[in-house]
Amino acid sequence: MIQVDPFWLLVLPLLFAFGWLTARIEIRQGRSRRAVNLSGLVKAIQALSVGDRQRAVDPLLEAARESPDLLGIQRALANLFRQQGEPDRAIEVRLSLLARDRLATSLSQELLLELAQDYLAAGIMDRAEVCLTELRSTPLSQQASRYEVAMFQQQRRWADVLASLNRLGQEEGDKTLRFHCYAEMGDLESAAALWSDHPRLTHPRGAFAGRHLCIHCGFRTEQHYWQCPGCMAWDSLTPLEGNARPLAEAAMP
Repeated sequence: MIQVDPFWLLVLPLLFAFGWLTARIEIRQGRSRRAVNLSGLVKAIQALSVGDRQRAVDPLLEAARESPDLLGIQRALANLFRQQGEPDRAIEVRLSLLARDRLATSLSQELLLELAQDYLAAGIMDRAEVCLTELRSTPLSQQASRYEVAMFQQQRRWADVLASLNRLGQEEGDKTLRFHCYAEMGDLESAAALWSDHPRLTHPRGAFAGRHLCIHCGFRTEQHYWQCPGCMAWDSLTPLEGNARPLAEAAMP
């Protein structure tokens, strides 16, 4: 018969009890961490509900530090940084997320599009362009092309604007933009083929001199532009009654 040392008869129950107690402590700590995260998220939501973005940052940061694996919190924090005018901090968060291992392809593409928006907000156009170019053959290509259209207009890269529009496909709403791209490039023949009776073909400098108002953003200017300097809309400046006069009359001595 095997002899059992009485010492182990006393120690084994204690070891079992210690293991059970350790497990319970870990479970409680996990619950506590989850409660802290939920508390931080509630505070952030409350702050955002009243439009206080600044007050939402600290609880989100706290939740992100305590639960670094929760990507949703990290992305929300990066978006908040961008919205409150801190794109550099948004870029830092987004790059750290993209550096993680085993990210799903769809998630990586979403993060890349968000990173492009961060770069655009920071005015780092070359890096934004790299991100958007990588997305051209993905399910997010349409969204990427729309950001390219806006970015290339800002850079006055009219041929690239047209190329991005072509990737989006022919739409009637693009007619104005396409026309002005050709006109800005000096290709009046292509512009006329697209819109033969547009006033720009007969009045290159605009039909009226004097004060103008943008019907989209309310921007006021002392002269006519085909593209509003305020909101970048085309054909949106209209002469203000009593302040504008025909351009031919304004040129008279």
